[in-house]
Amino acid sequence: LRQVPPPSEPSVQSLPCTESLPGGGSLLRNSCRPPRPAGETREAGISLGRAWPSTRPELAGEGAGELTEEEIPREPVSLLPGPAGAPTGGRGQAMASALSPPRVPKHKGALPSHYYESFLEKKEPHDQDYKKFWAGLHGCTLYFYNSNRDSQHVEKLVLGAFVKLTDEVPRESSGDPGIYFSLALRNQEIKFKVESLESREMWKGFILTVVELRVPSNLTLLPGHLYMMAEALAKEEARRALELPS
Repeated sequence: LRQVPPPSEPSVQSLPCTESLPGGGSLLRNSCRPPRPAGETREAGISLGRAWPSTRPELAGEGAGELTEEEIPREPVSLLPGPAGAPTGGRGQAMASALSPPRVPKHKGALPSHYYESFLEKKEPHDQDYKKFWAGLHGCTLYFYNSNRDSQHVEKLVLGAFVKLTDEVPRESSGDPGIYFSLALRNQEIKFKVESLESREMWKGFILTVVELRVPSNLTLLPGHLYMMAEALAKEEARRALELPS
């Protein structure tokens, strides 16, 4: 029997590292390796490996139907900082916003609806001096607050026993620039102090509007002030209509 030698691997033809030029001389090649087989892709010395089908029309022809890794569409990644451990891509941001709890505004105490309100200093018969309050008129009641940020009144004065309003002139020797007026009820008299003549006329006008159910015409008021009192009158009439027994 003849012994058959094992098949030998096909030898790769080596290319000369130099190339002769016309007129003498030679050119040194960059590489002595043979050309790379068709179908294998390499870029910057790194093999790109697997190829994917391509949908780009300009690649039609030889090599069409393949898409290298550099052509694969990738989801954009946001560079903005996000919550720790949360994805920052477009889809990740939508997921993070959906999972985050909604912000609930903090509830702040609000003053009740007043026909008129401003700072007002009050002095009752048993008081030694005036006390400054934030006051508001609603219905036939004056409400007094420690400040304009409070929602709970500390005192109130019912105007059901109203008698009259009177302007008061301070003593010339006192040098007090304040403006005064007094409110007379059937059982007591309360003195008030305000910062301007306009404020005094406004308080007198709104008090007379709710106790007499008419807009006063004998006060120094602007058309806008009279309009505000007409609105307060309509609200007071509607409030009293709801309080009447059916």
